[in-house]
Amino acid sequence: MGASLKNSIVAEVKEARFFSLLADETTDASAKEQLNICLRYVKDGSICERFFGLREASDLTGSVLANQLIPTLTTAGIPVSYMVGQGYDGRLRRSCRHVWLQTWGAKAHS
Repeated sequence: MGASLKNSIVAEVKEARFFSLLADETTDASAKEQLNICLRYVKDGSICERFFGLREASDLTGSVLANQLIPTLTTAGIPVSYMVGQGYDGRLRRSCRHVWLQTWGAKAHS
């Protein structure tokens, strides 16, 4: 993803001040797990859903995913404290149900 587009999305999320993180897992042609990251927020009264990145997922446990997702947001300059929702596909939802919230809470408030 180009820096200009990513910077535009970051600016929109910061202006919205609230966003939801959407993550979906898929396996690529070489059998590697990939994590698709999208952000959903409101801009000018309309819901925006933007692709924000694709990361290789070495493991799909909640703690590993949290350690990938949180730095993706903070490195881009998006305050994790603005996150008000999370959405995952079925497989990720089961693995993230408890651990993600615990890991996120600890990092967001440290």
